[in-house]
Amino acid sequence: MAPGDVAALLTLLQTPQTHWGWLGSLADDDLGAVIRHWRERLLVGPAGSQALYRFHDNRTLARALAHLPTQQWPAFLGPLISVCYWQGEHWCSADNPMPGEYPVPDPALWLNVPNPQAMTILQTNILRYLLAEHSEDLSRLAEHQDPKVWLNNVLEQARAWQWQSPEQLEFLVVQRLAEAVGTAVIRWQSMPGEVAVDHFQRVVEQWRRSQREKCHG
Repeated sequence: MAPGDVAALLTLLQTPQTHWGWLGSLADDDLGAVIRHWRERLLVGPAGSQALYRFHDNRTLARALAHLPTQQWPAFLGPLISVCYWQGEHWCSADNPMPGEYPVPDPALWLNVPNPQAMTILQTNILRYLLAEHSEDLSRLAEHQDPKVWLNNVLEQARAWQWQSPEQLEFLVVQRLAEAVGTAVIRWQSMPGEVAVDHFQRVVEQWRRSQREKCHG
C-alpha cells in the first residue's frame, strides 16, 4: 500500500460517523469475484420499479448482519473473508464462515431487514412532497400547529387503518392537510367489519362525490 493510500485510509478510520462505508478482506487481490457478487445484489425489486440496494453503506451492512442468522452470511458476504464496519458508537467485525461465490437466494433475506429509520425517512419525504406540491396549505397548517406532530398523527392513523400503499398514504395526507386548514371535510372512520381496501375505496368515492357536488354547486 502506497503512503498516500495509508494516509487516506487513516482519514477514513478517524471519521466513521460520516458513514463512508466499510472494509472487507479477501484471500487475494483479485476483485473480480467480489465485484460480480455485489453487482448481482445491487438492483432489487421487479422490473420497471427496481431500486438500488445500498450494500456499501455501513448502516445497511450492520443491520443485515444483526438480522441474518449466521448460516445466511456466506450468501450475503460472498468471497469476503471478514468485514469491519462502524456501528453507531464503535467498530465491529464479522467473519464469514464460508467465503465463496453464491447465487442470490430467493428470497434474499437481507432485503427484509427492518430499518429503524424507515419512519423518519418516510416523514421527511412526505414533508418535502407537501412543501413542493401543497406549500400554501402546509404554511397555513404551520401557523397553528407543528407539521411534524400533525404528520405523525396522520401516519399513526394510516397504520391503524392499514393504509400503507403510496396511493393510500398520498390521499390520506393530502386530504387531511386540506381538512386541517379548513378546505375539506371527510367522514374518515371505517365501518364495522370493513377491510382496509374497502374502507379506502369508500372514502375515496365519498371525496369524489364531494368534488362533483362542488363543481355543480
